[in-house]
Amino acid sequence: MGIVNRAKNATQHAVGASREKIGRASGDVELERIGKSDQRRSKMKKAAEKFKRVFKH
Repeated sequence: MGIVNRAKNATQHAVGASREKIGRASGDVELERIGKSDQRRSKMKKAAEKFKRVFKH
């Protein structure tokens, strides 16, 4: 289950980065914000997974 979650988080981060870049290039501020938000969510999930792994053992 951990590998699946990590893959989903990596995908979410990549999608967020591309949304941010597309938003910045096209001048769409809302799309840029959504991309940044996706990246932040992905980072928080990654930190939570690390936290779980540290205290699991």
